[in-house]
Amino acid sequence: MIIAPHNQRGGVGKTTTSVHIAHAAALYGKRVLLVDSDPQGSLRNILKIQHDSTLHDLLDNGFKLEEVIVKGVRTGPEKGTLDVIISDKALTETETKLIQSGNRAETVGKLREALAPVKDMHYDLILIDSPPGLSPILQSVYHTVDSLLVPIAMDYMSFVGSHQVIESLSLLKQDYDIRATIAGILPVAVDHRLAVTDSTLTSIKNKYERYYPIFPPIRIDATIAKSGMRGQTLYDRLALPVERLTPDHRAAWDYYQVMKLLIQGQHSPGILKPPDA
Repeated sequence: MIIAPHNQRGGVGKTTTSVHIAHAAALYGKRVLLVDSDPQGSLRNILKIQHDSTLHDLLDNGFKLEEVIVKGVRTGPEKGTLDVIISDKALTETETKLIQSGNRAETVGKLREALAPVKDMHYDLILIDSPPGLSPILQSVYHTVDSLLVPIAMDYMSFVGSHQVIESLSLLKQDYDIRATIAGILPVAVDHRLAVTDSTLTSIKNKYERYYPIFPPIRIDATIAKSGMRGQTLYDRLALPVERLTPDHRAAWDYYQVMKLLIQGQHSPGILKPPDA
């Protein structure tokens, strides 16, 4: 199962969502590969990874998959592990070459071809952290994944960005062999103390619930930013076995619930109000 959290607007929590679902799955005992396809390369800093080879090396420099995967970045019980492919600004060189080639079929197929050997590595879940917009690399992400998870923050432009994801996927499917579907809609940074939150949740429900699963929302949590600045996830910071998580742990609990729904192939039928929000 290959999933990319994506909204065409930046700053809506794509990387936060990717990292925390990936780490939660590893703590759940799953083998997980997290791939950074954003030239900003945020995963390197958030997870404190020191490694020389990147996604650019895989796509452009002839490196093998085994050479770019950083193994055991985080571990969990049983076989649970989080492996990562990092990225950096060199990925913009890959994008430039794809644009200059003028071969759109090559563009959309590049990442999928490069990651093809991963099927033999027996990962339970592969997550691709995606860049905003609709760059050549992102088009290749659309071609690679099984589904897109669409995070929507509680603002109008984030809501607009979610429309753009669905429209872009539909357009690309008309021209290329893209099998990706929408895994569902994920409300993030949900704070019921603000009036805009309830109006945005209502808009999400009215717009999408007849067509796509809507996952339980991720509550706003100030410790996400604090943890990221220290090179930690929420689960690093809490240092608790996941079975001891409670709703009081807010976003850590919320992401863990979403991860289980994804892993188990189950989705919420509508928006669930989080406890004690």
